[in-house]
Amino acid sequence: MMILETGKRIMMSSLAETLGVPLSTATHTVDRLVAKGLAERNRSEVDRRVVEVEMSEYGRKLQESYRDKRRILARSWLEPLSEGEREIFLELMAKITLLAKPGTDDPR
Repeated sequence: MMILETGKRIMMSSLAETLGVPLSTATHTVDRLVAKGLAERNRSEVDRRVVEVEMSEYGRKLQESYRDKRRILARSWLEPLSEGEREIFLELMAKITLLAKPGTDDPR
C-alpha cells in the first residue's frame, strides 16, 4: 500500500519490480487489494495491454487513518521521555531504519 500511496498510477510490471517479486505474485496481491476495495486496476489509455494500479479513495482514507494512529502511538512513546532521551531514541531509530534498507552499509 505504501507504494500505491504516492497517488499515481503504477504499471503492474513496475510494481512487481519495485516489490522484488514475480509479476504473478504482484497480480495476486493486487487482486486481493481490489477485492477489499483498497486499490483499483485500470487499462492504460495509451496502450490497452498495459495494466495500471492505483490506491482507491477508500484505500487512501484507510491509509490516512492508519498514519494518524501511528503518529499518536509514536507521540505516546516519546511523551514520557526527556528531551535528551528523545534525541537518543530518534537517533537510534534513524540508524535502525537505515540498516533495514537493503544494500546499506553500517553507518558507524
